[in-house]
Amino acid sequence: MPKKFWLIFIIIILTLASGCWGRIEVNQAAVLIGGGWDRATSGRIMVTAQTALASTNQPFTTVTAVGDTVSAAFRNTTLFSPRKQLPHHITVHVLGEDMAGHLTDVLDLLVRAETIRETGDIFIARGATAREVLEVPTPIEKLPAQGLVSMIRTQDPGVGLYTEITIGEFLGKIAAPGVEPVIPGIEIVEEQPGKKRLQLSGMAVIKKGKLVGWLNEPESRGYRWLRPKRIRGGIKILPSPVGGKPVALETLRAKSKIKPEIDSKGRIIMSIDIRETANFYEERDTDNLLTPENLKRLEQAGSRQIEQEVLAAVKKARELDSDIFGFGLALSRTYPREWKQIEPDWEHIFPTVEVKVDAQSEIKRSGLLTRILTFKN
Repeated sequence: MPKKFWLIFIIIILTLASGCWGRIEVNQAAVLIGGGWDRATSGRIMVTAQTALASTNQPFTTVTAVGDTVSAAFRNTTLFSPRKQLPHHITVHVLGEDMAGHLTDVLDLLVRAETIRETGDIFIARGATAREVLEVPTPIEKLPAQGLVSMIRTQDPGVGLYTEITIGEFLGKIAAPGVEPVIPGIEIVEEQPGKKRLQLSGMAVIKKGKLVGWLNEPESRGYRWLRPKRIRGGIKILPSPVGGKPVALETLRAKSKIKPEIDSKGRIIMSIDIRETANFYEERDTDNLLTPENLKRLEQAGSRQIEQEVLAAVKKARELDSDIFGFGLALSRTYPREWKQIEPDWEHIFPTVEVKVDAQSEIKRSGLLTRILTFKN
């Protein structure tokens, strides 16, 4: 009897559990790959959804709708779409520059919505709307959303200017004390009438959920030197210590460390230590720079450039009163008691913090050549 009972029970369970509840057929679904958020002139929210298409002639399309909230605007896009929208595959979120001044309008949805992946990248449309950015096709990559992700990740080991940030990292810095996020910018460049392309442009500085300014290229590179993740790749252009012509040094790896200190007089000091290993990559002359003396001079010049870029980024952050480096966070971990007293006034204390930067660059390699190529007479 018990055996028969369990057999009947298993058959019933298998019958009820079979099939795919909530199944959506492929030809009934619209796979969203990019989302854009703008602030409409009426103060309402405008959402743009970028959808991948199977057609090779038209790989994507965009749908835009307006609502009183982000979720309402997004749901209103279904009024223009004949298919069930699947937002789980969105890899890029673009904020219009106007919306970046009102990030509190979108923060609640970012935290609350289970359909938004924390691994998705976030960008700010510089001098444009998110809708305009998502409507510009990208070369090679057929889908602009995937193109933006490829651009920010490819430039990192290439030129090493800008820092990628995901939704999860953005929310973490918004919530953590003593640190503010920065977001890479994307702008539309019109090379000739009717022909547009997308280009990475600066890093947006955020303070209390609002866009307060931008880091330029050297400042963005300075911010990159201080990011928590180990740096691999990037290039520095220095004048030759012999002829003055440009020399390219490639960063193989770099690591930084921020050490906070409160001295006996109550002054807050941030000591930044950066160690870089570089590769002698290229020069535009036939000067023999691969001598111990010249390599040493190049290392010193590379170290100075790193220090200058970091100090430039610190200066801009001070001007904008935004602790994008996490000095306050480092201070709270080292001096938790003192931080409780400092935190309420940190916004005004941060610009007065003394910053010391010690960068050491070491050239380890010289490519396939151990000596400079010379031309015969």
